[in-house]
Amino acid sequence: MIRKDEYPAEIEFLSKALDIEYPLSDEAKSLLFQNLRREERQKGDSLFQTKEELKRVYVLVKGAFKDFTINEEGEEVVLTLGFEGDLCMKFSSYMPNYTIEEQFLLYEDTILYSTEIDYLKSLYETHIGWANWGRCLAENLVLEWSHFADRLRYLKAKERDLLLVKETPSIANRVPLQDIASYLGITPVSLSRIRKEISTL
Repeated sequence: MIRKDEYPAEIEFLSKALDIEYPLSDEAKSLLFQNLRREERQKGDSLFQTKEELKRVYVLVKGAFKDFTINEEGEEVVLTLGFEGDLCMKFSSYMPNYTIEEQFLLYEDTILYSTEIDYLKSLYETHIGWANWGRCLAENLVLEWSHFADRLRYLKAKERDLLLVKETPSIANRVPLQDIASYLGITPVSLSRIRKEISTL
């Protein structure tokens, strides 16, 4: 159990991050906080390496990560870039029909808070606030994936990069260029050329 007076700034950040999906009452949040675990992990660590970790869902309070898979050609494909306030979980643990084999790597020293997926699901079933939160989370994830697919389909590479930098201004200092390129669906050479063009504007 995490007490609010132990890490007040982190708990306040976590509380605000939860409200982005759906505003929760203090009573609803207390149900989660009593089952939270705080972890400090080092840069370069991989997540979900144990059976116990696979059963948990994490929220980043400090740090950054990438969610990636290896394609048939043996190349790394970055699926998600995560930062403070983002959820981090293996979707195959949350949704059994999700078949992509993901790997998670921390870019920085990281502080995470986590709870068991089964406990979170029990909150959905027993508390109307958490049921609404879970529904909004699922809807927002679908919208994010849809918007990202539309960007890949309709926007030029330069436009995709400009949008990413606008949304996450610090990304160039926190994520290697080759990973940003993979996430945008372009080559590192193309991204370097785009960055050079932008810098001369």
